[in-house]
Amino acid sequence: MPQFGAGGVDLAARSYERLLAATYDALKSVSPDVNVIGGALSPSGQDKPKSARQTHSPTTFIKDLGAAYRQTGRRRPIMDMFAIHPYLIPSRLPPTFAHPKTTTIGIADYPKLVRLLTNAFARTAQRGETLPIVYDEFGYQTQIPGRKRPLYTHLGSPAATDAISEALQATYYRRAFALAACQPTVAGLLIFHVADERDARGWQSGVYYANGTPKSSLSAVRDGALAAQSGTLGRCAVSKTTSNLGGVAFHEPTVTAPAMLSVDFSCALPCSYAAQVVDSRTGAVVAAAGGKAVGQTTLSLPADSLEAGSYQYVLRTLKSGKPGTAEARFSRAFSLLLGTPTDPPSEPPEAPLPSLPTLPLLPQPPFALPTLLPTVPAAS
Repeated sequence: MPQFGAGGVDLAARSYERLLAATYDALKSVSPDVNVIGGALSPSGQDKPKSARQTHSPTTFIKDLGAAYRQTGRRRPIMDMFAIHPYLIPSRLPPTFAHPKTTTIGIADYPKLVRLLTNAFARTAQRGETLPIVYDEFGYQTQIPGRKRPLYTHLGSPAATDAISEALQATYYRRAFALAACQPTVAGLLIFHVADERDARGWQSGVYYANGTPKSSLSAVRDGALAAQSGTLGRCAVSKTTSNLGGVAFHEPTVTAPAMLSVDFSCALPCSYAAQVVDSRTGAVVAAAGGKAVGQTTLSLPADSLEAGSYQYVLRTLKSGKPGTAEARFSRAFSLLLGTPTDPPSEPPEAPLPSLPTLPLLPQPPFALPTLLPTVPAAS
């Protein structure tokens, strides 16, 4: 705020451009691999300076953001990706519903969105036509069954009445995944929320009820998301590479001392990687390695200094020089046993490191997550 100035000029886009530019420069000074996501626009807006609740539509805001960027004469980008909330209201509208004659933008309005970004930033240092897009808030509220109603408050509010069945929620989420998976510059889609808000004046679009128990839509939504990620949810008119990261193998610890942990993975294009071993109970990082790679890669992480316990691998990669392409893989928990003691060191031991603060134990998941990869026998 304010959204508008004298004569209805768009002050919001102008101010946001300055904020985004300053943020971009500050974050890139820390690391060029930091992924700066700009936008986070609502799907609709009024564009009426004299209205009681001043808002801009995404169509107008993107045009004005591009104009503000051009006026500064800036020769650096202001973002690596662009985010928008493609909600559809009322909830009965499917993800395939488009808005060709209005300023609203949903998932089915992808061509319009790309055209707006292209025109806004053409012939500047900021990518437009090829700018990766993130649908960072998308949700369909579900009707709350009688046995779950005591978990919620204000179920009679107008916001709570715009809801659909859990079966239709699953269908619509899968359709949205399929659309996004075939849109060439879309990098991802985030469901908002994972779990319902207890106050029904908020949003009940999760695949879990407010008490954390799963809805009947969970399995279909989860399977659809995994299929979209692997590129098998449907056929696309235009081919799209969904992953640069190839097969990943997390190896079990060796039985010899010093113990070693290793990870096999491949990157189709040059990538930066960071591998970690974390305490599966607390999430604390106990070993790490990083670097750059292309093709098949095997990396080792020393584990001789670790205590016996339960651990987990974490591998993150991104295409070198391309923030916004990060991918992560996690292993199931594995046990590390104490190995055979090694000969005493010839050099005096170093002073012990100061003890780390105790971390709270992580809650155990209610069921095995399909995204956790199994560990395989140690590499020979």
